[in-house]
Amino acid sequence: DERAALWKAACEQWPNYDIYQSRTERLIPVVVIERA
Repeated sequence: DERAALWKAACEQWPNYDIYQSRTERLIPVVVIERA
């Protein structure tokens, strides 16, 4: 799953994302921003 891989990469850079996710019932969206 692409989202799972991106989420893991984001949490490796900022572990607080996992804490935030554990405190909410909603699924936190993952977006990829690329230069044009």
